[in-house]
Amino acid sequence: QLETQNEELRAEIAQLRDERSRLIGVLQENDRLRRMVEMKTRRPEFQLVPAQVISRDVSPYFRVIKIRVRTDDAVLKPRMPVIVGEGVVGQIHEVSGKFADVIVASDPRHRVDAISQRTRAQAVVVGLGNERDYQARLSYLSELDSVRTGDVIVTSGMAGVFPKELIIGTVKEVRHEDRDLFQEADIEPSVDFSRLEEVFVITGAKK
Repeated sequence: QLETQNEELRAEIAQLRDERSRLIGVLQENDRLRRMVEMKTRRPEFQLVPAQVISRDVSPYFRVIKIRVRTDDAVLKPRMPVIVGEGVVGQIHEVSGKFADVIVASDPRHRVDAISQRTRAQAVVVGLGNERDYQARLSYLSELDSVRTGDVIVTSGMAGVFPKELIIGTVKEVRHEDRDLFQEADIEPSVDFSRLEEVFVITGAKK
């Protein structure tokens, strides 16, 4: 009789675990839908396609993620912007059907025209490709422009790739050489790349 009770208890525990797993899945799906609605509400002028992050480089601080779009009618193209609610993730590099490789903002190949949200100073954000962090650099910043630690850097909308006012990151350190016409600043990206599970691709503007 004790053995029978143990079997019943084990079956009940297995059933509870299965129900818990399904509940977690439902909650995650609800959270995904909520984020998608929030993004589309925040940027109603753009066509946003949700995509799942399915793999990334094996290095601790990876530079490329692979995504799969969740809709059948989405057409992906190189250079399309990839974003999340926190800001800029990167750009599509290569496409294969519903799959695409995305270079993130810390990749040295990634460049985006940017401005300081506080002063509107213009520059270009370039990934550094560091082995121990995801930092990028604010380059081609005039020595006459005012930029300081803590400034929020956003996309300028120039070059026709990223829309305006998407957050890229925050200034961590500003450097200036006396004989240089430009100053530089290190940028801490607003996105935590290590925790990306789902992103959004901007496929175009709504007509």
